[in-house]
Amino acid sequence: MNTIPLNVEEEQRRSDLAQRLKQGAISLTEAQELRNLLEREKHMIAQQGNCLALLAVTFLISYVDEYRESKSKSLFASET
Repeated sequence: MNTIPLNVEEEQRRSDLAQRLKQGAISLTEAQELRNLLEREKHMIAQQGNCLALLAVTFLISYVDEYRESKSKSLFASET
């Protein structure tokens, strides 16, 4: 997969969203946006062969997925 690297604005947005995730103040839409940015970054890192960075981004993607799942469950539970 040939992926376009993140530009400066996207890198800043990724950092801002990651900080908000750390604080637990990120919406599901923002979490999905963060995941998409991380996936793009992951593909670039994989092409470069940086194993440690690849592991870190993969871990962060998993964390975002867990956050989205728990947030979705809590929203569903509050609706019933």
